[in-house]
Amino acid sequence: MLEEARHATSAEAFAAVVVRHSEDQATRYRGGDIGWLNSETPGVDSRLLTALAAVAKPGDLAPLISTPRGVVIARLLEKKEAGVKTLAEAGETIRYQLSRLKTQQAEANLQASLKAGLDIQVNQALVESISLPVEQIEPPKMPGAQTAQVRH
Repeated sequence: MLEEARHATSAEAFAAVVVRHSEDQATRYRGGDIGWLNSETPGVDSRLLTALAAVAKPGDLAPLISTPRGVVIARLLEKKEAGVKTLAEAGETIRYQLSRLKTQQAEANLQASLKAGLDIQVNQALVESISLPVEQIEPPKMPGAQTAQVRH
């Protein structure tokens, strides 16, 4: 897979490699595009940021990154310097984030109220005894086949 990624000279070719081989369901069908990243991006492994910072120019692959979730092959699409937004420019983003936080808190409160007074027990031995058949399934092809790449 690494050799395929190295030989993928276009954004479309790299995205096709990602769709064929990636195990990250969150980004696989977007051709690996994980959007803009910075040190403030939640949930981003610092090793990924460090590796991408070492990339000289867009289109180049970052050094392989080993994470608890597996090995990451990342390709830099574009770099831009961090900037400052005015409150007016950031207003929509702030409203969206506050709305998400409010929704998450409401969901957490609902779950807590539903669980209140219930004696929930998990039969761990029974759960561990269950074996599910594992079958390799080829992922469905995305409509349009137009995909993007990792944008860091």
